[in-house]
Amino acid sequence: MYWHNSYSQPFLKLYRKAANMKKKQYQHRLTKRFDYDDFNDFHHKDLNRFMQNPSMQICPCNPQNLLTTCCGIYHAGEPAHNAEKLMRSRYSAYALGLIDYLVATTLPAQQQRLDQEGIRTWSTQSIWLGLEVKDFEEFVDKIHATVTFVAKWKDAQGEHQHLEKSGFVKIKDRWYFLDPTAPLNLGRNDPCPCGNGAKFKKCCSTWIA
Repeated sequence: MYWHNSYSQPFLKLYRKAANMKKKQYQHRLTKRFDYDDFNDFHHKDLNRFMQNPSMQICPCNPQNLLTTCCGIYHAGEPAHNAEKLMRSRYSAYALGLIDYLVATTLPAQQQRLDQEGIRTWSTQSIWLGLEVKDFEEFVDKIHATVTFVAKWKDAQGEHQHLEKSGFVKIKDRWYFLDPTAPLNLGRNDPCPCGNGAKFKKCCSTWIA
């Protein structure tokens, strides 16, 4: 399951095409980006070595990037530079089964309300087919942002895609996802649980009320 989750559908299509061509052995280069044009002479045994090398693993959020130079940086603990980077790293975490990361990057006040088993089931029993970011907007207050995206996956019921506009908040130099499936029992005039000092109605209530 993790092998399927680690590679996008475009990558698998290219692999099948390359494996059937049986041309001269591909001499791969250790670069930060993977050149798909070189698949024309990609030998099958080179592909096996490629898949077994964690440093050459394709990032689920973008098949043109390596995991170690893309979302893997944030999975290892570095704060996401902005809300879009966090959103991409969360998609990759779903594809890689990193449930602890998904919990840790949700607004702290919501973490205990998350259905972790449901998240785990969705993550590990799906084949993740790709991500398309449609829009990214950072608000003038510099602590809120939205990311509009389409996520694609396949499970026992078939292929799916989901369009969403997600909200994010920045707390002490770290971005967090505001999860609308984990609402908080707060009044509009209560202090916002993000801790930024504003009332809930004027801060994060738009996404988690």
